[in-house]
Amino acid sequence: MKITYMRLCEDFDRINKETLNSFYTNSDKETDLFVYPELNAIIVRNPSKKVKKFIYTEYSVSGSIFKRIAVWCYIRLLLNSFGLLASSRIRQKGDIGSSVLLYPCNKKYRIFDFASNTVTVLTKSGFPNSAIKEEIDFRNNHKVDFILPLKNFKENQYTEEIIDGMPLARIKNDKEQYIETANKIWREYASKYDKEISPKEYCDIINKSLSEKLEILKSNIEDGAITKLQDTIKELCLKIILFDSSITITLSHGDLQPGNIWIENITDKVYIIDWETAKLRSVWYDEFLLYEGLRMPGGLNKLFELKPSLRKYVVILEELLYRLDDACCLPNDIRGKTLDGISNDFDVSNIK
Repeated sequence: MKITYMRLCEDFDRINKETLNSFYTNSDKETDLFVYPELNAIIVRNPSKKVKKFIYTEYSVSGSIFKRIAVWCYIRLLLNSFGLLASSRIRQKGDIGSSVLLYPCNKKYRIFDFASNTVTVLTKSGFPNSAIKEEIDFRNNHKVDFILPLKNFKENQYTEEIIDGMPLARIKNDKEQYIETANKIWREYASKYDKEISPKEYCDIINKSLSEKLEILKSNIEDGAITKLQDTIKELCLKIILFDSSITITLSHGDLQPGNIWIENITDKVYIIDWETAKLRSVWYDEFLLYEGLRMPGGLNKLFELKPSLRKYVVILEELLYRLDDACCLPNDIRGKTLDGISNDFDVSNIK
């Protein structure tokens, strides 16, 4: 989610200032910062070469050479405009140098410091701490070589090294090979959590989770929307229990898509990042995210249009639960619009 969209659904400028004030709480200095919504970046007037390199990498595109050159030239123009092409300038508390890149996200904030080669991830002001806590707990309990170790952490933030590489979403060659590698290393690790359960047992478990989420969110959503979601859940469970096959439950990343798979430049090592949504789900869920593009535009419609199968109905239910979990990590004043969208997307009329 970029700054342009954040400004539509939240009081971005206030949240941004309060978040940074909480991070630079001990500073008595102020810095002029420049906001570039197209790059989702907030930087000083003249950022360092390392900041520029990271942004070039983050926004490299595929396609024709003319498209790649045009995008590169546009980004270069923005980053070398000394703030003249920024959408706005803000005066921010903190001694923020040229090696710092401020990168707001959906529920959290990333503060890159290329001088120390670290990035600090913290909860945005006004947002619940639950997502950060879940990530910290998971990473402390699952110390493997494809998950970066935490350098330090506290209740609402953690710090890790910056990976010298790029996300799989920006890789132009051998993308399929990296997808297979990422899936292999994750499945080899997660498979020790595999458990076979019946469709009836599965429906009992997920119904309980969905009901708990709807109970938490009921004050932010109209009764009619809750009824629509309950009808969808009931219809999906009725279809699922008709199947004789068992369902494999396993440890799931929850957002295993190319933006969360990073390839280190020198070693070609694969890292998987963003573990805040990891939990037990069906083995099909991560596979659908990685291979079928569930989080890509049109991904949910693609799922709905598949032929009837146990896999299809299970993944729909799990995606619904994922989105309700996500809504629980938003402030109350933002939840309503998000939940309206969820109830429309998962209307029972879409289930075939």
